[in-house]
Order: sequence, then structure tokens, then C-alpha cells
Amino acid sequence: MNNNTMSTDEVITLINNRIHELKYQQIGLKSFIRSDQERYEQIEFAIKELRQILKQIQQTRRKTREAQ
Repeated sequence: MNNNTMSTDEVITLINNRIHELKYQQIGLKSFIRSDQERYEQIEFAIKELRQILKQIQQTRRKTREAQ
């Protein structure tokens, strides 16, 4: 593996870190302000997308390990 290639574990760690960052931002929003509510929903959408990507990566890694 060259220096420009990330391992699956590194990608998973990055995605998990980003999910945690977004959840932290979400907690700080005040739901009674419309702009914050919109931002909350955008963050929630991003978190769902990242979780789906994470799930796909983990499934692919599991299948690869089982095939070996």
C-alpha cells in the first residue's frame, strides 16, 4: 500500500469522526429558530448518508475477509 492509499480502518475512523462532529453541531442548535431547524435537518441527512456509506464499507470488508 502506498502513502496515498488509506486503509479501510482509516476510512471508517474518518467517517465515524465526522458523524460525531455533526452530532455535536446538532446538539448545539436551538430547535425553536427556523434556520437552526433547517441546519439540524441538513446535519441529520448528512449523518444518515455517512452511516449508510459506513455500513457499505463494513459489509464489503466483511465479505472480503470471508472470501479469504
